[in-house]
Amino acid sequence: MSNNIDLFTIGSKYTVSLTATPELMNQYRQLSGDENPVHHDKNFAIARGFEGPIVYGNLLGAMVSKLIGVALPTPEIVILRQSLDFRKPAYVGQEITLVAEVTALHVAVQSVQFMLAFNSTTTNSFCTGQCLIKCL
Repeated sequence: MSNNIDLFTIGSKYTVSLTATPELMNQYRQLSGDENPVHHDKNFAIARGFEGPIVYGNLLGAMVSKLIGVALPTPEIVILRQSLDFRKPAYVGQEITLVAEVTALHVAVQSVQFMLAFNSTTTNSFCTGQCLIKCL
């Protein structure tokens, strides 16, 4: 058994960012097949009370995958569980930063728990959540 869990400490923070460009949104739209116009039709989104097209929620989930795959101190991990709570929308064109903070270490089962906070250029913690990983 590896000791990769020793690479983590409670309170450590890891971040990844992306800009939700129209091109990225279109790529996600094509990949997911999600044709909901609230994500790509400005007039539709505004008529439903939004400032403009909103970012796909599961694009934020992909940011968790990116963080786990490239920002942590070892690639020898897998995601066991993640949950996201969408509190406010993020809009196309905004920069989004995910901050993941280690909140618990479970040495006996080699797992690490994170608190997740997504911040945009205009709103802090517009989405929050948790993630549990297993060290391999």
